[in-house]
Amino acid sequence: MGETGMIVREATREDLYGITALWYELAVFHEQYGEQYRLAAGARENYFRYLNTLLADPTNFLILAEEHGEVLGFCHGMLLTRPPIFTITRLGFISELGVRASRRRQGIGQALLRAILEWFEKNGVELVEIANAQENEIARNFWSSQGFVPYMERRAFWLNR
Repeated sequence: MGETGMIVREATREDLYGITALWYELAVFHEQYGEQYRLAAGARENYFRYLNTLLADPTNFLILAEEHGEVLGFCHGMLLTRPPIFTITRLGFISELGVRASRRRQGIGQALLRAILEWFEKNGVELVEIANAQENEIARNFWSSQGFVPYMERRAFWLNR
């Protein structure tokens, strides 16, 4: 894709090490936003195992952007079904979309988003949801620039505090 030689494609088992390394970099960045983002011991290894289970699940789609074998970004989307009390019962949920910090603002996130939205559309999805750390202004600006609008608010309550 483009003059850079970047391609967006479905991830394979061989890609999981590179995706996990980038995820860990992004997860460590999120720890600054509060205790709820603090990583557990073994988080990197557990995330690798989690990604491995996604590859065999047809309701999940894991893609990456790469250039010359380097993972520049990745995206994970999943199909969700709501109860038949709503007119829209088939949802897409983007649980992760991350781009290497040094490669942001180069169209990589947009390319990943286009690919995941195409997969959702092929799977009969009408509505796509995302969730991002409210404190993460980079993510909020990206999603807004791509046409995502707020429509639901999530709140947290700490028990035993």
